[in-house]
Amino acid sequence: MFDLYTELQTSPEFVNKLQKLTTALQKLDYDLGDAAPYNSKTSEIIYDIFKLCQYNVGMLVPYFFPTALKGQPLSLLNRPFAFCLTEMNVGGETTIRASRQIAKSTTLCARQLILAEILPGFRSLYIAPHSVHLETYQNRLREMERNFRYSRIVTGFRSNLGFKEYPNGSVTELIRVDTTAGDARGKTTDDKLFDEFQNFDVTFLPEVEQTSKSSNIPCTMYAGTSLTIDTALETKYQQGSQATWHIKSGDGSKWINCGDPDQVLQLIKPQGPTCPYSGKILNMSSGHFVHAYPARAEAGFTSFHIPQLIIPEYVDNQLKWLEIYKAFKDYSAMGQIKKFLQEILGIPTEDGLREITENDLKEMCVLTESPDALKKKAKDGYYKFVVSGIDWGGSDWNPADKTKLSYTVHAIMGTNRQDGMEILHMRKYAGMDYKSIMTNIVKEHLAFNGHYIASDFSAGTLYNLELREQPGISARGHFIMNYGGPDTAMFSRAGNSHLFNHYILNRTDSITALFEAIKKEPPRIKCFNWNDAREYLMDFLNLFRIPTESNSGKGTFRYRRHGSKADDTLHAVNFAFTMSRILNNEPLMEDRTLKLEINNILSRNALPGGRRSSGIVSG
Repeated sequence: MFDLYTELQTSPEFVNKLQKLTTALQKLDYDLGDAAPYNSKTSEIIYDIFKLCQYNVGMLVPYFFPTALKGQPLSLLNRPFAFCLTEMNVGGETTIRASRQIAKSTTLCARQLILAEILPGFRSLYIAPHSVHLETYQNRLREMERNFRYSRIVTGFRSNLGFKEYPNGSVTELIRVDTTAGDARGKTTDDKLFDEFQNFDVTFLPEVEQTSKSSNIPCTMYAGTSLTIDTALETKYQQGSQATWHIKSGDGSKWINCGDPDQVLQLIKPQGPTCPYSGKILNMSSGHFVHAYPARAEAGFTSFHIPQLIIPEYVDNQLKWLEIYKAFKDYSAMGQIKKFLQEILGIPTEDGLREITENDLKEMCVLTESPDALKKKAKDGYYKFVVSGIDWGGSDWNPADKTKLSYTVHAIMGTNRQDGMEILHMRKYAGMDYKSIMTNIVKEHLAFNGHYIASDFSAGTLYNLELREQPGISARGHFIMNYGGPDTAMFSRAGNSHLFNHYILNRTDSITALFEAIKKEPPRIKCFNWNDAREYLMDFLNLFRIPTESNSGKGTFRYRRHGSKADDTLHAVNFAFTMSRILNNEPLMEDRTLKLEINNILSRNALPGGRRSSGIVSG
């Protein structure tokens, strides 16, 4: 695999070719003055440098930003680790797991502006989860534009904080994807830059990935700071080559891995980063990346760890270094060395905040009946209602070990006469076509004397309509539930939908209600024995609570899925739980008209004796 900084350090032939091209570019710049940037020969040399560097724009940064650093050219040579941020990894994925304050945004802005200039028709899409991240990057890009050699106002082309068109046909867009992927829909791009990816909800990843499906040169970069091990960013880092910065010890006898907590913490001394073997101050920039999995790097799945400890501005400046050392001492004294590893060294240490515990799940598993006995209870009319919940799975695979991350899950729940709810059946489906899955789901639903089905919309219109065509199922007995963001009502109509019984369910509020029902003493929701339920209920532990913001900018929270583990069972149970609450006439709907409409739908499915059906078509 080509490593630009290594080539600069070890290949005289490469350096000689680069020097010749750079000298020719400088001569043109001197001879032509202000006209140089727009000369065809200049464009040829720039592209030759780009090609020689294996499509990495790192060595072009000083030319394109001649006054960005206090009147001096911006350069990556004093930040050798940053060259991984400026490459074009065509057809692959680059993941940057970094600590805070490494000039990531500045480098990515430089990359976007240069690629838009030298590649006609190049489209780049920057994606951030929160508006504060988006605004910070927008302002940084505008600042970088002012220092860009080709900065100019061209009439007839749109240029604002979130959308920029260029005369050569290139386009740069900046969008936010947090509680919905709506801003990404309908867009096409060659280059996807996911920033603050540790806060990204992987539920939206397949939809955003569609934006580059038609590109001949698709590039994807994930960047951010992994504070906990459950994030999407950490998952991508683990799936990649896991490159860490290695430097030689002071006596030259050993290599020190700056991504290993046990090794790197030994370097932190008051006088500066100090070799634990020789006692000498170390030059932290005189190192190189070592890939733990070189084959993954060759395949295009590269991932890099960048801690503050290798940044010259921090380690070579005594005042800045003392700030790092003080943070180390303070966190150590408080017994919070994990915080230091997270913030300063960019090393994640633990899971995020779970809303529910394994013990909570065990305590709900109190039903003593066997599966056949539970089925018989349902058949004999013990329950007021029997409801199925379906979470359609996607084709979500971990490229590192080919394991499935997403499943179709079917859960069946019964509501007893005291309005308590009992989970009667759960099953995961993987590796089957949807027609076979539907046949099995309907068979189990009818075997348990099921009344209603609630499913999510993620599989789209087709599969939900096919479900309604299965023998014994009708549209009146099938509720389709789209998850909505924190600002939506708990339960409302799906706007502009042509589907009958299609609704929006507030994701955060409904899952919170589910957790409260499980944690209630005694639990409102009960389940069959833990030994059989464990493999399904453990999905509930793969959802974490994170802070977010509403569309109005107000602080709130939402649930984020673990970056590499499935949570499908939780959602299948949640859809069944919500449907049961509707049947119990619980206050989920603010819209009285909607409540009347649903009551009308339910009343039309009345069975003899006053029971309601799910719209099961008899005879």
